[in-house]
Amino acid sequence: MSQAAGIILSLAYIIGLMMTAFPQSEYGLLVLGFVLAAILPRFWRMGPRWWVWIAAGTIAFLAAFYFHLRVPEPTENDISQFVPTADIETDVETEDRVVTVRGTVVSSPRLTRSQSIQFELAAIELQETAPLPDGSSEQIDRPVTGKLYVTVPILQGTGLHPGLEIPVTGKLYEPTPATNPGGFDFSTYLSWRGIFAGMRGETIQWHKVVPNQNSGFDRLWDIRQRIVRSQLEGLGSPEGQLVSAMVLGRRSVDLPYEIRDRFILVGMAHALAASGFHVTLILGLVLAVARRCSEGTKFWLGTVTLVLYAGLAGFQASVLRAAIMGFGGLVGLVLQRQVRPVGVLLLAGVMLLLYDPLWIRDIGFQLSFAATLGLIVTVNPFVKRWDRLPVTIATALAVPISATIWTLPLQMYYFNVVSTYSVLVNAIATPLLSLITIGGFISGIAALIYPTLGSLLAGLLYYPVRGLLAIVVFFSELPGNSIAVGTIALWQLLVLYGLIGGVCVYFAGQADLQKAGKKVKSPGWLLGVLLFFLSLGIVVFPAWHTARNLFQVTVLNTRREPILAIRDRWQVTLFNSGEIDTVRYVVLPFLTSQGINRIEMALSLRPQAIQNSGWQTLLDSFPIDTWYYPALPTETEPDRNLETMLAQVRSQGGSSVPLSVDRTEQMGTTSVRLLNADSRLWQFQIRGQTWLWIGKMDDEVQTQLLAAGKLSEVEVLCWSGAAIPDRLLDTLNPKVAIAFSDSLNDETAAKLQARQTQIFWTHRDGAVQWTPEESFQTLLDTSENDVE
Repeated sequence: MSQAAGIILSLAYIIGLMMTAFPQSEYGLLVLGFVLAAILPRFWRMGPRWWVWIAAGTIAFLAAFYFHLRVPEPTENDISQFVPTADIETDVETEDRVVTVRGTVVSSPRLTRSQSIQFELAAIELQETAPLPDGSSEQIDRPVTGKLYVTVPILQGTGLHPGLEIPVTGKLYEPTPATNPGGFDFSTYLSWRGIFAGMRGETIQWHKVVPNQNSGFDRLWDIRQRIVRSQLEGLGSPEGQLVSAMVLGRRSVDLPYEIRDRFILVGMAHALAASGFHVTLILGLVLAVARRCSEGTKFWLGTVTLVLYAGLAGFQASVLRAAIMGFGGLVGLVLQRQVRPVGVLLLAGVMLLLYDPLWIRDIGFQLSFAATLGLIVTVNPFVKRWDRLPVTIATALAVPISATIWTLPLQMYYFNVVSTYSVLVNAIATPLLSLITIGGFISGIAALIYPTLGSLLAGLLYYPVRGLLAIVVFFSELPGNSIAVGTIALWQLLVLYGLIGGVCVYFAGQADLQKAGKKVKSPGWLLGVLLFFLSLGIVVFPAWHTARNLFQVTVLNTRREPILAIRDRWQVTLFNSGEIDTVRYVVLPFLTSQGINRIEMALSLRPQAIQNSGWQTLLDSFPIDTWYYPALPTETEPDRNLETMLAQVRSQGGSSVPLSVDRTEQMGTTSVRLLNADSRLWQFQIRGQTWLWIGKMDDEVQTQLLAAGKLSEVEVLCWSGAAIPDRLLDTLNPKVAIAFSDSLNDETAAKLQARQTQIFWTHRDGAVQWTPEESFQTLLDTSENDVE
């Protein structure tokens, strides 16, 4: 078989797995193979023979079926089968049903943002107490299978490590899908990992914990923790965790989230993920130390290093890909043959995807594969074209630019943002990254032999680590450090990679012609400019076309506070922000997915400090032109947190406007009126519709407002889902009602149904969106008005 045939068949398998994103596409791939077999040999006489294309179509067809065969499904006695089903209308979920699950810890425990310990548990037995007719109870033990996503309080989880068999007492729950635009699909994320249930653990019965002596998990964890403790002792916190994360990957270390977020923000997330960069440096160091040894000795030293490092990093897909490529290089070294990097990369990809085809959906695997391919095919052409620069500088620029070009489409597709200073930061930080990674590896090896020596060697990295942190912090605080591009479609992603690949193939053909002695005239920078504007148009034009006539109102799914966003073409108005977690997990992902980089107008439903913390978190990412807030009574003491918020708005070039009760303020095309400050009762006029937002309103306030004639019929009522008196419903008589809390009063829902009111409930339906063209739409596919 020729090399071209091998590449085509390898690509066919990978493409077959990728096309599973399109239903029934495997049949099209099979037909395409026969079509290419009939057409291409007539025009490409030096290319692969007809049977290669038929084989490629067949392989792609079988790859899709293999993928679907390996998709995890819960078994009959999976732990998820015992999750209590909640009454979605009343949110009654047998809150008192506490169970105990005995299982084996199969992942390294990690500290979450909420300061809980999270880990995966392979369930073995479910223990629960069932009531008997005579009033007593009995314990029922059921054998179960499957895995659980478990969180426990930090004090309960301290000391956990993979390999322990533990009993956890708590409440089972079903993971939720994304309920807001741009939100995290927790259910899908876990299901791809073979997890279909979660557990909010309360206690771990430590007196019943049993070490698993037959598992290698605990041994690898001990080795890893020995390195982490040694480096932490030598450098302190957070420098020690950062070095450990750069050597072992952030999944192995509880690195502070503030540092993680800053590295991600400036486009240096790869520095905290064990990948090809780390493997290349470490393998290069080992071979340099063993340069006087025989080729066989180098091979075995390199192989042991790759296996050891892959194990310490947790056998992640990106590390395994780099390890296989490194092993291919070692084989070439022993055989004294030149290894073709693209062929080795394809071989590594096929081998890993044969082992686990689901890795084709793993973001880390995709980014690692794309970055490596970019380095292989793009760095050398850049360095040759920049021949006027010193080789060191040209390479330092070519590496981050190449990696950025090939990973940028994936970053936009998954994260909807572009790191503005990514290339510059990586070019500046690469020398420090290399030094810290190599130094961290050496100190880690020393820590395995003698921890004190490992700590001393790690201490030598203090100033390089501080320098790297200073660079990251500086660029992360610059204005415009990231640009939200909004959600891009899969076809846009494929077209972008088609353009990049086409340009690379063109330049490769030009290089072959030059080697053959033929004179070619390269378009050079002109082709680069054309590619840039084509790519920009593919991303920007569809978004511009959609936004130029867009008017959209979104009621986000939140638990406590209502949040409403109005997008009028390119102008964004945000009503309320919620608490810090709501901003972080709901508001920011929504704005980013919409391609929003600035908020023109924002309204706080209340000025208290509990709300200002959320606004301050939002302002760290999105500047606000004008911030409106309810005016405090004149006799009220100044709120220091409110003053801090106002100063922060002004520091970013924005202004603030206090709103008094009964004063109507025009915010873009929407007019806003505060009817009652204590009850957080707001009235909006949106495109000719009256929207009424009700917070907490007691009977006395209702009586006063009704007597004063402030309340009248509305088109849309947004309320907390609590009971609404008949007299208030008679006055408001809404056509649409939206409940924005976890509970919905049955009696009020029945009354609204009797009035032919269309009911939406964000807890059930997810975010609710209204446009003049399509009226009301929900994010989740649920049945409206099904509240009985």
